[in-house]
Amino acid sequence: SQVEKETKSVDEVKVREEMKEPQVSAGWTSMLDRPVEIGIGQAFEFAEAGLLIGLKDVTRDTRCPPGIACNRAGEVIIFLRVSQSNNDTKGASKDIKLVRTQYLDGGTLATGDSAFGYVIDFLGTAPEVSLDKTIDKMDYRVSIKVRKDEAKKKVERQIYWKPVINEKMGIKFEYGITGKYEIAWN
Repeated sequence: SQVEKETKSVDEVKVREEMKEPQVSAGWTSMLDRPVEIGIGQAFEFAEAGLLIGLKDVTRDTRCPPGIACNRAGEVIIFLRVSQSNNDTKGASKDIKLVRTQYLDGGTLATGDSAFGYVIDFLGTAPEVSLDKTIDKMDYRVSIKVRKDEAKKKVERQIYWKPVINEKMGIKFEYGITGKYEIAWN
């Protein structure tokens, strides 16, 4: 009933507040394969994936301010909470760490991590750093993109090699592979 649904959502909000998890604001949903900008304590629901992703913290920001000579442009480290929001597995969650390194030549190297069959890519960080202003943690915004994990699926396989004794032929060997193969192509 409608009352039960409202009670359940109130209880879920209370649990999230106690755990200090990122909160989903009304209408904060997104689609796969599109960039999303998110702040600390905020979360987006990716309904088609059954995922709720929130930014827990920005633990490191060593980006080099414009106009300053640095040995390297720096890096940003963030922590995300990825929770399953579908009815079958609701409550399962995983904290992931993502790193985005910027180089002086303008290149970047960003890590992505996977959770529950999806890859989360770290695209960027705002605001830009400057010499005259310290960034307050609550002002950070990071861009992420969620996409289906198209990696090969692992399926258990077994290679067997067994001797078979035949009086006329002597010993011969039978061999083969058991199991199924599933391959996902990009």
